[in-house]
Amino acid sequence: EAAPDVSLEAICEQMGRTPPWAKGLILRADGYICDFYKIGDYIFHKSEGICLITDIIEVDNDGLIKTYYVMKSKFVENSSIIRMSTLNCPQIRKTFTKEEMEYFLSMIPSLTSIWNNDSRKRKELYHSMVGELNPLPLLTIIKTLNAKKREYVEMKKVLPLTDQITMNLARKLLSEEISHACDIEINKVIEDIIDTI
Repeated sequence: EAAPDVSLEAICEQMGRTPPWAKGLILRADGYICDFYKIGDYIFHKSEGICLITDIIEVDNDGLIKTYYVMKSKFVENSSIIRMSTLNCPQIRKTFTKEEMEYFLSMIPSLTSIWNNDSRKRKELYHSMVGELNPLPLLTIIKTLNAKKREYVEMKKVLPLTDQITMNLARKLLSEEISHACDIEINKVIEDIIDTI
């Protein structure tokens, strides 16, 4: 992956150089040019969930041409269009397969609570976990907060607002990815999987 102004030949030449510690090793590099994701690809966005890449556009910003993915949510009708630079994509990744999602779901029994009585520390932890772009932290958040919510209900209390917001985001992101990967209606995912964690 490289900036669009770097030539394929320059990258191949650089990757084909023999390092000083490997004298005599003959290296050769090949490459190709393409967008990392293509129109029609589904990706996972860390705050929007499953999105469809609907276009890849170039925008001239005072002589600097930047390439952007244009995306829309798969699960939110009439969702707003999301535009993200193709060179700055730490917020997106490819979607997981059914087999990968089944593996993640099989890990639920081994996940332990991350509850911390300090709400500020909890919020920081939630933020970093959601940003990992990985289902396991989302499953951990949901498992922790589902258990804590049950405790609060028994005490006739409600879960603190920060925890509710985090749980709703984790539920949205995870249920969308499970639905997409396993081809299960999203309401069934929520009822049969997310609510039972």
